[in-house]
Amino acid sequence: MRCQSGTTQGDETMFKFSPLAAAVLTTFSIQALADDSLSNQDQIGDFNYAEVNQDFTGPSSASQTQTGADNYALIYQTMTDSTATQKQTGVLNATFIEQFDNFNSHSSQTQHGDLNDAAALQIFNMDTTATQTQSGVGNFSAIWQEGMIQGETTIDQSGIGNTAYADQLYSENTQIDITQDGDDNFAAAWQDSSMDSQIDITQLGMGNEAFGDQFFADNSNTSLNQAGMYNYMESWQDSQSQSTSNLQQNGDFNELIVDQSFGSNNQVTVWQSGSENALEALQFQVDDAVMNLSQSGVGNYGEVYQEGVGHVMQLSANGDGNTWDVQQLDDYNVINFSQSGPGNELVSLQSGMDNYASGSSKGSNNSVDIDQSGNDNQLLVSQLYGEGNLIQATQTDMFNYANVIQGGMYNEAYVNQAGMSHSAYISQYGTGNQAVVNQQ
Repeated sequence: MRCQSGTTQGDETMFKFSPLAAAVLTTFSIQALADDSLSNQDQIGDFNYAEVNQDFTGPSSASQTQTGADNYALIYQTMTDSTATQKQTGVLNATFIEQFDNFNSHSSQTQHGDLNDAAALQIFNMDTTATQTQSGVGNFSAIWQEGMIQGETTIDQSGIGNTAYADQLYSENTQIDITQDGDDNFAAAWQDSSMDSQIDITQLGMGNEAFGDQFFADNSNTSLNQAGMYNYMESWQDSQSQSTSNLQQNGDFNELIVDQSFGSNNQVTVWQSGSENALEALQFQVDDAVMNLSQSGVGNYGEVYQEGVGHVMQLSANGDGNTWDVQQLDDYNVINFSQSGPGNELVSLQSGMDNYASGSSKGSNNSVDIDQSGNDNQLLVSQLYGEGNLIQATQTDMFNYANVIQGGMYNEAYVNQAGMSHSAYISQYGTGNQAVVNQQ
């Protein structure tokens, strides 16, 4: 074991440790009340322990490297302008970094091997970055950042059975970026009271789960992407304004939930491609929100709910046997839908005034059922280039308008209007079609 310490030049103090161990070796380094401090430790072997403490120092740097199995490394930095780096290679290793009340802090942990564990904690720091990279099987990675400005989190995992957590609290202009490559991965990201923040989660493989949660903030964005089979995804944005949620799934048997509640001017964009996908989208007690939802594949199902004023909903279904169940409550809402393929179904309910529903179906045996209650609502629906299609429209109260167009064979159109001063128009082209209008 070599130890060089106490080298002093002016206000500069340097501590350097280079340990070498075959079995068990413990190295401990403390730096306090020093300017421009540096600590460097290297360990080779198994069951090693390394710890660095830097308190009230100037631009400090701590670096620890361990090679072997069952090693443990810790770095603590308080009130420094610091950078901490740890690197491990082996099996069953663990690393931990804590940075408290620092300026322009950086922490980076890299692990290679199996069953690794990494955690980083940054509290009350300025311009901080925490980066953790793991490669192997059964890795765990967690980053907690609180009370910071311009903070950034990056977690990169490759292997099987990885788990990643990232949490940012009471921050501004922050970003979480998690990337996983392998099977049975799990990723979760939270941003609480963080303005102008971003969550990015990308997963590749089978059996992945992704969770993104943002609340009590404005101008934030969540982006979740999955590719593979048996994926599950959730995105929550609560009490937000001017925020967006972009979700994408590629593969089979996916399920997706997106929730935006208690805010205004938020937007949701969802794209599902594959088979047997399920989608649930909710915008509750918000105004002027936008939903763009698209499903492509076989046997997809979408359940959508919007409550508030001035919403816009865009629905697109390509494939066979897709089903949409849509509800819009309150006034000045818009639904635009598109169905392509046979056997698709849309059930829509609009409640309020000055709502608008329009869309088209291309294919055969498609079904559209739209119910509008309130005054001054409009409905325009077309089903073309197919046969055996069905349109059912119901409007109640006053001054509503319905216009239905069908082209092909053996199509059916039914318009029911109850109240006063309604208008209904049905146009059918082809043979064997049926049209019925009831006004009362």
